[in-house]
Amino acid sequence: MTHSQLQIIIFISSTLLILALQSLIYELFYRYRQRVAQRLNDDLGLSEARATDQVQLFRNVSSVKETVSLRERWQHGLGRLLEQSGTQITMSQLVYGSLGLACLMGVILFGVSRILHGPVVGFVVAGWIAGGLAIPVFVWMRYQSRRGKIYRQLPYTLELINRSVRSGQTMPAAFQMVANEVEAPLGEEFAYCIDQQHMGLSIEVAARSLASRTEIVELQIFAVALTIHARTGGSLADLLDNLSDTVRRRLKLQMKVQALTAEGRLQATTLVLLPIVSLIGLAILNRPYVSTLFETPSLLALAAGAQCLGGVWIYYTTRISY
Repeated sequence: MTHSQLQIIIFISSTLLILALQSLIYELFYRYRQRVAQRLNDDLGLSEARATDQVQLFRNVSSVKETVSLRERWQHGLGRLLEQSGTQITMSQLVYGSLGLACLMGVILFGVSRILHGPVVGFVVAGWIAGGLAIPVFVWMRYQSRRGKIYRQLPYTLELINRSVRSGQTMPAAFQMVANEVEAPLGEEFAYCIDQQHMGLSIEVAARSLASRTEIVELQIFAVALTIHARTGGSLADLLDNLSDTVRRRLKLQMKVQALTAEGRLQATTLVLLPIVSLIGLAILNRPYVSTLFETPSLLALAAGAQCLGGVWIYYTTRISY
């Protein structure tokens, strides 16, 4: 590794570290007021009530998307992902935290490459990639876990609302009962709907907000049913019965599919991890055998790319939609 390459790596790592420290200082001392203002807007429904009250029940989604830029859609999607992950991580914390962790992993693997006499550039780039993807992958896993838990809580929640409606209680009272009796995360979501209603939003708008936040089809159907029931009437209890039964059947199918495909998923995990474990074992037990791979950055990058491509291919091959 030449002296100029080392200077470039040190410069990039130092820049990433400075950006991460700047974001941390900003979050600790200057972000609080913006969080309070944003929370007040959300509670009062100022950013959502104006839009939802003026939009028809069934609207042309494609025409709405055309008016929103790609950057705004990306920011909105990332913000929704962070909100629904339950990690309390802001967007700036995600970005600068990923940069800081990428810098840290680059420095660590730089030291490892010097100890193992491996390709410095390859190790540092691998550290940047691993560190930069660690926090986003963690947030995505938390999002999927939280969303799955919400879906598993849906049958009981819908039955609770159904019993409350059949007993003669109002829909806001049913929402309050769910917020009190159902555990997090779905209980927290209904409690947030109650807070929105206390701030002046109607129960239909709060339900549409809930469906928009969670992006669960059954909750979207529930929100539409509430809106139709408020405008035209109808048997809401029967719809809740059918909806809870549908969710329960889908959960049973999901557990059955997971049981039937457990062996295949284990084989897929083994195929993904086996090359990595074999490479580490050979590097420790028989270093000359794999020295050519470590001494040639292009071969190492090609092997890493092929491994990632194979992992993605196996994931989509074993994935079942239902």
